[in-house]
Amino acid sequence: MVLLKYKKRMIVGMLIIFYYNTKAIHHLDSAMTAESQIEQELIAKLRDLKYTCRPDIRDRAALEANFREKFQALNQVTLTDSEFQRLLDGIVTGDVFIAAQTLHNRNAFTRDDGTPLNY
Repeated sequence: MVLLKYKKRMIVGMLIIFYYNTKAIHHLDSAMTAESQIEQELIAKLRDLKYTCRPDIRDRAALEANFREKFQALNQVTLTDSEFQRLLDGIVTGDVFIAAQTLHNRNAFTRDDGTPLNY
């Protein structure tokens, strides 16, 4: 009789664990669906604003290479690796708004050979 009660408790305990695990998985699944839906809506909104998807830019290195290419083309210069790294150090901050202001305003940069570069 005691063994039977123990088995019943164990089965009930397992059912409770299964129930909560199922609810957690369902909650996680719906959260992932909601996140995916939000991402898709953001992408659609950006496309409406004439942004284009760049599948070739998938990481920071590709983003920096693209920025270097565009910066050099717009300013008609070729930067050395150390110049570009100093430029990034001066622009990239934890606050994207300050970084945007830095790029928007006219700035000066001293190149490795001592000549100024106004951008």
